[in-house]
Amino acid sequence: MDLGPRGRGVLAYVPLATDDRGFGDTAVIASVAGTPGEGADLFPVATAATGSLTEEVLARWLICMGWAARLTKAPSNADLPDTEWAAELARTVRLEKSAYGHEALAVGRIELPPDAMAQAAALVPVPA
Repeated sequence: MDLGPRGRGVLAYVPLATDDRGFGDTAVIASVAGTPGEGADLFPVATAATGSLTEEVLARWLICMGWAARLTKAPSNADLPDTEWAAELARTVRLEKSAYGHEALAVGRIELPPDAMAQAAALVPVPA
């Protein structure tokens, strides 16, 4: 994904269940540790794409991007459904109404095991 001044980077989308329903009520959208764009602030990226400064609009756009990427089987995407991960979450936004089944968005940085990291790193072309 184009991360503005940070260039291209790899983002992860994970539906996280924070209650006993077991559904991903919180969408986690995070830059992948060890890849270009690591630690990028995603809200300016959303602002550039939407023209909005409203936190709700920006959160919905980020959730939409993650959800759409999860459904799209494209060469620029990797589906790693059973991968363990750990995240440092920098910001959480509670939505007024759910979006794509999510009631909140959490953004930050995610760490993956080495095999998944190799797949994630391969998604970003190395400049010649």
